[in-house]
Amino acid sequence: DDCGVLVREACDLPRAIFRRVVRLAFRALDAETTESDVEALLASTRVRTRGVHAWYDGSLAVVRDSAPQPLALRLREGVIDAPEWGVRLRFGDGTDPAWRWRSQMPGPDLEIRTRRDGDRVAERGGTRKIQDVLVDAKIPRAMRNLVPVVATRDEALAVVGLTNASEGRFVLDAEPLDATW
Repeated sequence: DDCGVLVREACDLPRAIFRRVVRLAFRALDAETTESDVEALLASTRVRTRGVHAWYDGSLAVVRDSAPQPLALRLREGVIDAPEWGVRLRFGDGTDPAWRWRSQMPGPDLEIRTRRDGDRVAERGGTRKIQDVLVDAKIPRAMRNLVPVVATRDEALAVVGLTNASEGRFVLDAEPLDATW
């Protein structure tokens, strides 16, 4: 979208094509890049230039420095397209197995929002900081506040696509709007 570009498995690209992909990713964000920017990215895995951050760690992420955080979105039953989050969500009975991510949820009074300082999610054997979940998933720092978190008013329950809520009687399904995960 207009906040950033993510290219999974960019490490499999031939070097010449990777260079072109980097230039196109910068151009998609209205930022020009130089050959030295591309070389610096290949050498150090990170570049910050002309209002854009770029990371390369097998996947390529290019994000505007000023990428706006999506607003919290209250969940309701039925299908919800959330383009600002990059996902389509369905809150219901969980009878369709075709969706990519599925988690049991405690009830319909939920929202998706960005992570907050100190947020933790329940996992087997205890809880874990959302920050650690995102780092382990190799989500670039500038993109971590763009990953949707399912939460009640008081606590985070799951990170969409990465963790599951520990229990519940409703099912939340998710799939990407652009098929990138």
